[in-house]
Amino acid sequence: MDDGTTTQQLLSWLARSLKSRRKQPFFAFVSYQASHFPYEQGLQIPALFKPDQLNDDQRAQLTFFFYPRDLSAIMLNRYRNSLAYTDAQIARVLQFLKNGGLLQNTVVVIFGDHGELFYENGHVTHASGLYDAELRVTFTIWGAPGLRGILFCTSEFGRSSANGAVAGKDAALRRVPRICAPWPGQPRYPGCE
Repeated sequence: MDDGTTTQQLLSWLARSLKSRRKQPFFAFVSYQASHFPYEQGLQIPALFKPDQLNDDQRAQLTFFFYPRDLSAIMLNRYRNSLAYTDAQIARVLQFLKNGGLLQNTVVVIFGDHGELFYENGHVTHASGLYDAELRVTFTIWGAPGLRGILFCTSEFGRSSANGAVAGKDAALRRVPRICAPWPGQPRYPGCE
C-alpha cells in the first residue's frame, strides 16, 4: 500500500475519532513502507535524486540480498527519493495536527526501524549483519508544553527510514528547537545541528 494511502487513512481516522472526543488523549502509530526495498515512492511524485528509474531487465536482477553493484547509485537515489516521500507524509500528519490545534499538545515520536546498506561492507539492504549503517537510526521526540525537542542524529541523511524529516529537512519540523547528540560515546555526525 502506498504511504500516501496510509497517511490518508490515518488522517481520516483522526478526524472521526477526534470529532467525538476532542479533549481526550489518543495514541496513533503509523509504519511507512516506501523506504523499504525496493524503495518505491508514490505515483506521480517527482524524483529529487536521479537517476532513479529501473528498466525491466534491471528490475529482474533485484533481490533483497543482492543486486548488481552497478545499480547501487540508482538504488541509493530510489532510497533517498522514498525518504523524501515519507517526509512529505509526515508533514501532512503534522500539518493536520497543527490545523486542528492539536500539535501544541501532542507528543510526536519519529524513528527509523533500520538503516540500509548500498554495498558498504559488501552487502545491500539490511539483515545481512550488524553494521553501523543498519543500526544507527534517527530517533526524535518532540512536542507538548515543557518537552524540549530532542534529536538523536545517529546516521547521515539518506541512511535511515524517516531520517530526512527528523533531521529538519521538512518544513513542518524545521523550526522545532532540538538537541542534536549521538548516542553516548559516539562522535557527532557532520551536518547534524
